[in-house]
Amino acid sequence: MSTSEDEVFNNAGMALLHCCASGDIDNVKQLVEKGAPIFYQEASSGYTCLHFAADIQSLPLTKFLIANGATWNAPDHTGYTPAEIALSYGNTAIYEEIVGEGVRAEFILNLLGEKAQNDESDPASNLNAFLSSKLTYEYDGEGQERVVDSAGDPVMMEWETPIMQKTVHALCDNHEDAEESLTILNVGFGLGIIDTEFQKYKPTQHTIIEAHPDVLKHMRETGWYDKPGVRVCEGKWQDFIEEIGQFDVIYFDTFSEHYHDLHAFFEHIPNLVESPNSRFSFFHGLGATNAVFYDVYTRIADLHLDQVGMTAQWDDVAVPELSAVWKGVRRSYWNLPVYKLPVARMNVF
Repeated sequence: MSTSEDEVFNNAGMALLHCCASGDIDNVKQLVEKGAPIFYQEASSGYTCLHFAADIQSLPLTKFLIANGATWNAPDHTGYTPAEIALSYGNTAIYEEIVGEGVRAEFILNLLGEKAQNDESDPASNLNAFLSSKLTYEYDGEGQERVVDSAGDPVMMEWETPIMQKTVHALCDNHEDAEESLTILNVGFGLGIIDTEFQKYKPTQHTIIEAHPDVLKHMRETGWYDKPGVRVCEGKWQDFIEEIGQFDVIYFDTFSEHYHDLHAFFEHIPNLVESPNSRFSFFHGLGATNAVFYDVYTRIADLHLDQVGMTAQWDDVAVPELSAVWKGVRRSYWNLPVYKLPVARMNVF
């Protein structure tokens, strides 16, 4: 781009931002029609047109910008997205408009088979890197047990226990098929928090799929291979899914897999359920460092469960303040005050 082209581009972008900031939607439309860059960001703040629309609380401007390709999840220089700005004002109409665009965009990406580009050497974002990394079972400064990988990322932590307990109660209590005993499938062992809770229901069959060699070693050392009814399948869930059987309760919680992997697991649930009364849940940590992204992925998961013939109920579980929990680890995977607990069942017509 030549200097003159650069100047034209920047001038058009700044003019568009100025009109958005003042709510001059007529001139915004004219500038967009002439090719002004709708994705342009103000140098000082990082604001985009959509940030300004949310800031002045203009729903018509928000709708126009989204319809013309504005990026729904662009952060400003302080890390805030347009939807978060709308949320800070309590403007649910603009928030829903932006989040709705996020759901549509992410849904289409998933439909087209798009996958995020991840660092293949990072255990937190690449399954093969994770399975070849060293896991350490340890206690933090507060005396809580945790598992961390070789990069210093937490894999599972004891603070999750109340969430796991509530999940197990939602999956197992008053189960219509529990006259004799439940059959349970859990994908991903970690610290064994949820499997410990499942064992309290004395299932006739308790199948655990786990691929990491260090976790399997820990399970042997702590007696899981010898517990009544427990069957340990050593490998990835994809290795067993076609012949694993059917269950009253199914739970999914893996590390270093991504939403497209969870979505792929959804597709198998109709063949995994023992009856229409069977219940399914998963650890919903999708986008859990940002309230807007968390909301978007909650809605996407709900849509994808509906596609495979399931209806999910989402219950809010309060999460305590966790700043002390993240000391001594490289990154946190949870920054929100509320966990949305999903329990899904097959639709019966």
